[in-house]
Amino acid sequence: MKYNKDDIVLAKSPAGPVIPAVHVRLLTRTHVKASKGRTIDWPGYVVWEAELVKEEEAVMLKKRFQIPFSFPDDVKTNVYESNIIKIIKRNREKRNKRVE
Repeated sequence: MKYNKDDIVLAKSPAGPVIPAVHVRLLTRTHVKASKGRTIDWPGYVVWEAELVKEEEAVMLKKRFQIPFSFPDDVKTNVYESNIIKIIKRNREKRNKRVE
């Protein structure tokens, strides 16, 4: 699935199913290519810089799991594209631009 900048998605934690999924807005995409090492080959991956959207999710993560988010100042995080569950809201900016 293709994700775009400013899409709001539901993302799970790579730490496991204990931490609930949260809503994040995708900001910048970084693609790391696969590389060959001496003893192991490192797979490539795609990671997004993202920010939390909902204040109550930031408060819950801080209270229950001691993850240091403070809304709205410090809510930036990284999300692997493989950890994105689904798109909640697409960025409609490109779709509304029609050539007349």
